[in-house]
Amino acid sequence: MARRKSLTLQERQELERRWANGDGAVQIAKDLDVSNMTIYTELKRGQDGTLDGNARMTYRAELGQQAFQRALRNRGRRAAAQATD
Repeated sequence: MARRKSLTLQERQELERRWANGDGAVQIAKDLDVSNMTIYTELKRGQDGTLDGNARMTYRAELGQQAFQRALRNRGRRAAAQATD
C-alpha cells in the first residue's frame, strides 16, 4: 500500500457515493489503496449530522474537503498567548 497523507477531492466524492450505497469502510479503503483509519477519519471529518438510508451518519465530500482545507490553513498556528496576572 502506498503511503499518502490525504485523500483527493475525487476520492472523497467516490467515498461519499460508495458510503451512501452501503459499501463498508474496509472495502472502500482497499479499493482506494489507503488505510482503514484514513477512511474512518475522513468519514468523521465529513459528517453532516444526519443519518442516511443505511442508518449511518451521512458523509459529504464537500464538508470533508472544507475541513481538510481549514486544517491545512491552520497548521502550525498557535492560539494567542493569554495575558497572565
